[in-house]
Amino acid sequence: MRSRLRYSLGPILLLVLLGGLLALAARSPFRPLRTAAGRILSPLESIVSDWRSLGTLRQQNSELRYLATELALENFYLKEYRYENRRLRRLIGFLRETPYRLLPARVETRSATRSAEVWKIDKG
Repeated sequence: MRSRLRYSLGPILLLVLLGGLLALAARSPFRPLRTAAGRILSPLESIVSDWRSLGTLRQQNSELRYLATELALENFYLKEYRYENRRLRRLIGFLRETPYRLLPARVETRSATRSAEVWKIDKG
């Protein structure tokens, strides 16, 4: 029974001892020195922290710029697809409404300039 009491008192005595040390540290004669050092070192610590976050922000900014470029390119392609879709829908409407008999053909070549459109068509 006595050994059990000794083992259970050990952690309690340790906690009381640590509490006493904390109380003494609060009333220490070096407290003004610690406070002054804290006031001097706190801004320096803040500067170092800001410097680290600046590097992180630069990296994030670079990644976001790359993503913005990719999204702008994707937006450009989507606008091109929309234009092509509208053009094809107009052609489908033309095919339904025309009174003429049409033959399927493939455009082989066409001119590079828009001023004089020349097309070479393969009918078959």
